[in-house]
Amino acid sequence: MDTLPKHFCWTRFGSEGGESIQATVARKERERASAGVFLWGIGSAIGLSMRLLLALERQPIVVFSPMLSDFKDKDVNRDFPVLWSEAVGLDGEPWQIPAGVACGSRGSTGKGMKRKYYALVCRSNTPLQLTTDGRPRIDMLALRDLGHKAMIGGSQTTTVVERIKPATDPRYRIAMIAELAPPYFVELRVPMPA
Repeated sequence: MDTLPKHFCWTRFGSEGGESIQATVARKERERASAGVFLWGIGSAIGLSMRLLLALERQPIVVFSPMLSDFKDKDVNRDFPVLWSEAVGLDGEPWQIPAGVACGSRGSTGKGMKRKYYALVCRSNTPLQLTTDGRPRIDMLALRDLGHKAMIGGSQTTTVVERIKPATDPRYRIAMIAELAPPYFVELRVPMPA
């Protein structure tokens, strides 16, 4: 892909939960190869923005970029890892997580146990691999959050964006691109110890 669409989902990643990003992508590739889709866990409830994206783009994509700074210690070292066993789509209907597909996270927050988490439902016709060769870069200052019509905050790791001006300071590399597949975005429920 030479250029990005005007609207897309953008997620910034790093090593998490003691697992390198290479190991995470290899695990997601196994999911993609067996089930046709993979789940990419995110901490943000971006349902409103995802609905807007689906109204604007016929085939929405998610763009993966490495973080420019390190993750917080609480994300790198999961204190109580869980796997999520149930999912609900944007339409409020239950969505069956395909066999061989999993999404995990830390199970607690500073306020207690997590009751929900979120994930992007992704697919790719080609094997997943991290690369930055020949891809455009992303200028965060040339984007705005599609749902809130605001500039993107530094701690916002996943958001649906709209390009609002040409890039002048493209710091973020694009390491991977995938399509979003129905139901596109899910709320995960019922955590089980990993």
